[in-house]
Amino acid sequence: MPAEAEDVYQETFLTAFKKLSHFREDANLGTWLYRIAANLCWMRLRKRRAEPVVPILDHPHHHDEDPDLAAGGHFKDWSDGSEELARKKILREAVEAAFGDLPVDYRLVVVLRDIQGLSNEETAKVMKLSLAAVKSRLHRGRLFLRDRLDQAVAQ
Repeated sequence: MPAEAEDVYQETFLTAFKKLSHFREDANLGTWLYRIAANLCWMRLRKRRAEPVVPILDHPHHHDEDPDLAAGGHFKDWSDGSEELARKKILREAVEAAFGDLPVDYRLVVVLRDIQGLSNEETAKVMKLSLAAVKSRLHRGRLFLRDRLDQAVAQ
């Protein structure tokens, strides 16, 4: 969804420009922009969950110069075998279930640190927490996820 990411990017700077008078000069500008972007993403996610989803299937166009097309105009089969697909599905479901069960306070810190790549200090500013609280929540969240995933593998 690169187009949606581009929309959030533009909307972030428009919102920042409109709300520039609310920016505290003692705060980090990058953290403030990140918080605006995160809030916009959360609003889009909530909106998307409320809307029904109908998939639209695109039909590929045949282009002779396209290296991804095999002889006869068909796409090459890049899919995994059925066993691998089943394993990936089980793993994805286990991770989704573990994240779903993770308390929100821990989930936000784990996502900011381990998925978004923010530092502990940046995460503390975004979450408006002390550095010790971020470290504690990150540690507890990781332990929670490890235990849930260990349980899923053992089954």
